Amino acid sequence: MVASKMKKPVVQDIIEANKMVRKVTTRNTRITLPKLEDLKTCKIICYTDVSLANVENSGSQMGIFVMMEDKNAKVCPIAWVYKRIKRVVMSTLAAETLALLEGA
Repeated sequence: MVASKMKKPVVQDIIEANKMVRKVTTRNTRITLPKLEDLKTCKIICYTDVSLANVENSGSQMGIFVMMEDKNAKVCPIAWVYKRIKRVVMSTLAAETLALLEGA
């Protein structure tokens, strides 16, 4: 949400951004990626979600999460995107459709 306010940030936005940076840099975080069985049989899965008109000036945002899944249902993340939808959308259906198209 902080990134959506970077065109016209106010002092409170900078304070919130600094809090988030401190939180992230003080935690010991580790990501473990599983070893997938037989990559030739893996499937690519894409999940999308949107928030309609949740940003200043009635903007909407989309999230896209792409992963690989093996035959044992183990998954490994490939990509993650969270960004503002560039087009003006008037309905949740339109926003969800744009996110699905972008994810494909």
